[in-house]
Amino acid sequence: MVRIAVVDDDGVYLRRLQREITSYFGGIGMEIELFVFDNGRDILLNSLKCSFDIIFLDIDMPELTGLETANKIRKYNNNVILIFVSNMERFVFESIKCAPFRFVRKWMMEDELPEVLEALAAKMSKDRMYFRFSCNGEQHEIRLADIVYFESFKHNIVLHSISGKQYDVQCTLDRLQSLYEPYGFIRTHKSYIVNYRYVYELNKTFLVLDNSEVIPLSRQRNAKVKLQYAHFTREDIQ
Repeated sequence: MVRIAVVDDDGVYLRRLQREITSYFGGIGMEIELFVFDNGRDILLNSLKCSFDIIFLDIDMPELTGLETANKIRKYNNNVILIFVSNMERFVFESIKCAPFRFVRKWMMEDELPEVLEALAAKMSKDRMYFRFSCNGEQHEIRLADIVYFESFKHNIVLHSISGKQYDVQCTLDRLQSLYEPYGFIRTHKSYIVNYRYVYELNKTFLVLDNSEVIPLSRQRNAKVKLQYAHFTREDIQ
């Protein structure tokens, strides 16, 4: 289930987005749960209570603008997909600070929204791919997007998930690298493979994750890791 929020103080555009989003995802058989808000404060309150996958956000709103709202959301959620919907093109460059997936001009919505929805569907399908494995005699599956990193520890491979749970995985890091490197998993060290989605900061000998964990970065891998990270983040905004 994909959780989508639409935020716009203009009821006409709010209803139009709601209708177009529901129709598109229903047409391709992707289950969604849609939430609508007419101001920035309500989306902020609700995004603390539940996790949205996608937020369509108007920029020109009273009290709290879309950019202000997005900046506040980004302080605690780097993974939610933001799409700005606005007639205020002059804010395109300022909006880049919030790492939006797209910018849709309201007066061009008929032409631009279908492409955005198609790109979103492709991204969500990729992000919802599952890693299936056996742990302690039980079968498990977890979304690739919910895996933070793999760690080689005392001859065991440990999967660290976004929920905080850890699982022993019967595999090798070399094998995991060959399977999942195309999907955003970067080998930073002989003992670590990290999901780029959770990288907050890159340094010469380590990287910092969104949860403040520090992961070692081999000096000989530094240049390649930076190139891979740049590649995956560019893919996210295309």
